[in-house]
Amino acid sequence: MNTELRRLSDVRVFDFVDYVTLDDGERPLLCLLEHLSGKRPVEALSRTFYRDNNRVVFADDVTLGNIAMNDAGCPTYRGLMLDRYLSILDSTNPMHRLWSEGHWNKLTVAHGCYWKQCTFCDVGLDYISRYEITPTERLIHNIQQLADETKRLTFHFVDEAAPPMALKALAIALLQRKIGISWWGNIRFEEAFTPDLCRLLAASGCIAVTAGLEAASDRLLAKMKKGITVDQTARVAAAFRQAGILVHAYLMYGFPSETVQETVDSLERVRQLFAADLVQSAFWHRFTVTAHSPIGLDPRGNGLQIVGPEFGGFAENDLLHEDATGPTLEWIGAGLRRSMLNFLESRGLAMEVTKWFDHPTPRPRVSPTWISRALGKRIPDEEFAAERRCVWIGEQACVESGTGHIKLSIQGRRRALTATLPSRQASWLSELLNEALPRRDRYASYPSWRDARLAFPGRATDFASFVRDPSWRRIRSAGLLLV
Repeated sequence: MNTELRRLSDVRVFDFVDYVTLDDGERPLLCLLEHLSGKRPVEALSRTFYRDNNRVVFADDVTLGNIAMNDAGCPTYRGLMLDRYLSILDSTNPMHRLWSEGHWNKLTVAHGCYWKQCTFCDVGLDYISRYEITPTERLIHNIQQLADETKRLTFHFVDEAAPPMALKALAIALLQRKIGISWWGNIRFEEAFTPDLCRLLAASGCIAVTAGLEAASDRLLAKMKKGITVDQTARVAAAFRQAGILVHAYLMYGFPSETVQETVDSLERVRQLFAADLVQSAFWHRFTVTAHSPIGLDPRGNGLQIVGPEFGGFAENDLLHEDATGPTLEWIGAGLRRSMLNFLESRGLAMEVTKWFDHPTPRPRVSPTWISRALGKRIPDEEFAAERRCVWIGEQACVESGTGHIKLSIQGRRRALTATLPSRQASWLSELLNEALPRRDRYASYPSWRDARLAFPGRATDFASFVRDPSWRRIRSAGLLLV
């Protein structure tokens, strides 16, 4: 804060504006309106700079705090002629074009980032460091309000990283209320995004996710404190893709101490992700030191020297640096951009990655079977799902009357199927599916996998045989999820 005050004091910004507010606008703007209407003294403003007798003063009534997400209100597009805006198609890639094609109502699942450890990110600033989830009921209310106002059922959640459990709650609420929207947003490549959770999100209207893979190198990911691995990223991307959700990866090159070999290896992993259709879109960003990131606050501890710029204006955040291990070569960035322009159009995916560069580079050290080996490490959901809840995204199950083996008619998410089971097992399964239906009147917990297993008629060995049966796998694939 002292740095920002010094910078504001060094410039004549207040020759052009009366007030400058920091962070989220709700509390500072409400206080400013109260001040302008004579209800609040200027020294009691919230996170606001103003000029007093040619002196810049910062006012912050710390007793006010922030406005809770439940009270922050809903954005509005009122007054905008939404039907007059151009929809620009800048790419034929179905994922890459989402940013510029069509209208997306903007909302936030959670304020800030629940991880907030990445060393390249401005994690100390309020808009990232203050983490608070929007209550699900408030989020549903905002979705309905914006849909009614704009007459558009398309939503973009603009989070730093939407939390998996908040997205699960949102998806169930949308299904309970039968609210049909299309939505996408930013996430982390967390293994909490299991195949079943991704299928639940898809059923609620999720069509795409974006996430930071950054450098596709485990050494660099650890140095960044990303909290993910490249194998984990492949498994999470596969879970989304198998659910029919498009995936965009943010990529980074030139991170402190990154070698040309590591960059080539990263490109090879990215090539394999595209070739396996686990990622449909991506973009390479060149690493930049920012003033409020852990690296920017401790450049020498990260092997860097800051060489500029000399401060010349308000909100100067990007810093120039020199890396003790050597500079990031311009032709590296050119080769990465060239490869990505082709990958986005499904071109050059079988080509040796070294050929994208204008200068000789080492061959990648990544196994050509990296993807298949990474995906082979996935553990089936039933192996660790004891506390997960059963959610059935199909229709109500129907048991035919009778004794002995009877038929169970099931309408899944996309297809109908039948299962002929012993009567007690058929009753157990029918009850489980119907209890797991997302319904508006259901506020109690959904049945847990542990409880469902204990309620199964028969011995533990009978249950183990049952879940290995092809009919059970068909029911799971039809829409019985463990989330």
